[in-house]
Amino acid sequence: MRAFIAVDIRATRAMVRLLDALRGTRARARIVSPENLHITLKFLGETDDGLVPFVRDALAGAAVGEDPFTLTMHGSGAFPNARSPRVLWIGVEGGDPLERIAKRLERALQELGFERERRRFTPHLTVGRVKSRKDVGELTELLTAHRDEAYGTQRVETLQLKRSELRPTGAVYHEVLRVPLG
Repeated sequence: MRAFIAVDIRATRAMVRLLDALRGTRARARIVSPENLHITLKFLGETDDGLVPFVRDALAGAAVGEDPFTLTMHGSGAFPNARSPRVLWIGVEGGDPLERIAKRLERALQELGFERERRRFTPHLTVGRVKSRKDVGELTELLTAHRDEAYGTQRVETLQLKRSELRPTGAVYHEVLRVPLG
């Protein structure tokens, strides 16, 4: 299975408005469906089903000592930057617990043979991926217009292992397991 570890995010009206506006541009970008919003803690890639119990143990270990917490979604932007957008995001505030969890996951999953992420973990909510540089100016203008927008808060109480099924219409995610914080 193609797997990743994430925190689910419920779409707010403000998020849906931004997604609709992004979808309404001429830019060639794949915009995330509201029901697929999540913060990725670790992309695992192709994962043998036999590793699921070990991944569950790694998740449980990473969750120890982290009580449920609240995230605030605020602002929008792009990686690597607004002039050359590849990943479109909504910002996440209050993500220190996510950073600690991601570090613990990296260590535990590396021991299971998963490749260590080279980039520093930056909590964000991916809302789209740019497929072509054509018409990206519209995206840049839209993200700039929404850079100070408030997108709501959410309480985080669990971590999820998810399976990603790629379809021509976009990815479909299935929860494999859920681990509570604390």
